[in-house]
Amino acid sequence: MRDKNMRHTKPCQLTPIRLIAGLALASMYVQPALALNGSSPSTNFPMVGQIVGGVDGVLVAPNWVLTAGHAATTSKLFSSGHGQAMIDASFVLPGYQFPGHDLALLHLATPIVSSQYTALNLDYLETSHLAQIGSVTLANASSNAQGSQWQNRYVESTLVNALTWAGNYAVHWVVADQHSSGNPLLQSGDSGSGLFLSAAGEANPLLGGIASAICMTNKSCFVQPTAFRDWLDITLLRYQPSNPEELRRQQINWVSLIEQTCHQYPRKPLSTQTRCMSLLCPSLSKSPSCCWAWPCSLALVCAA
Repeated sequence: MRDKNMRHTKPCQLTPIRLIAGLALASMYVQPALALNGSSPSTNFPMVGQIVGGVDGVLVAPNWVLTAGHAATTSKLFSSGHGQAMIDASFVLPGYQFPGHDLALLHLATPIVSSQYTALNLDYLETSHLAQIGSVTLANASSNAQGSQWQNRYVESTLVNALTWAGNYAVHWVVADQHSSGNPLLQSGDSGSGLFLSAAGEANPLLGGIASAICMTNKSCFVQPTAFRDWLDITLLRYQPSNPEELRRQQINWVSLIEQTCHQYPRKPLSTQTRCMSLLCPSLSKSPSCCWAWPCSLALVCAA
């Protein structure tokens, strides 16, 4: 059965897809010591942490880390700028078969307390939307702590494509450009790291993707979590913690990029039937940057 969030578009033809977990690419590339080709150190992404074994994840709630499906694991330590905790359970997106449905949630045995958890982009991005986004930031945790201060690595890039299919696999990717050298930005060990929909220095960056693969001739491909929002929300809500002190029914914070970009335009609710159309905005000429195609599972609005 096809995922209800899948786009009904023709599967695209791609160059071979390469896994980026652990040492899977060691025979293909000489890896930089700190991964993320051309990256710089930063303390602005404490939510992106490292999982012992060489992959990453993003803290999205006190007891929950979002990562790639092929990076899912248990009984390992997750370390981030917000703190560290052991992973005691993993939940892989139903239908996962790399590169399709490449997303997983990891449960932490003890909470990592933060004043603010990473917000996730609510809006499903299509290729036609990418020109309005501008610079994006790839951030990983491969450098570990430097003395008493946690450091991440980051590199700014632009989005060049959005793909629903890779062959017969539903991937729901946004694609970041390659390095100026022609090599990919993502490197071995970057699986599960974050793509943020803003420049590196902006406060409260919005998570738009989880690092999945190298594809399309050395481009970096990230799964859009919003394509699987229903599963993510339900998994957190239905989880029954064994620790009676753990906060129950934790929630992911979803934020609309549309609301931030197009707040000056009036909005109106749309019927379920209308939401399932591929293009929703009634007037492209009025505000082309606010016209988006949406997954049918979400309660959506569009610029009037």
